[in-house]
Amino acid sequence: MEQCHVTSKAHLYEKIKVLHESGRVAPWMKNYLLILKDFGNEQVHVNTKATYKPSTVSHDDLLTLLCSISRVLKLWAGWDDLP
Repeated sequence: MEQCHVTSKAHLYEKIKVLHESGRVAPWMKNYLLILKDFGNEQVHVNTKATYKPSTVSHDDLLTLLCSISRVLKLWAGWDDLP
């Protein structure tokens, strides 16, 4: 796989943005990656003073999470076979 030009210290959002802007991943794949990033951040950086609604990830969100994981893994597994 070709390397994208992004530093290893760049934030994950920037790395995903570079992947998309370089034409390496489709817009919807970028969104799956951002969903995974957001879910991960929500679990690692607990915000007990959140004012947004809903204030936490719930079991109702798991389908979105699992579908995003599945799709990103399928992309990664078949990367070398893509045109």
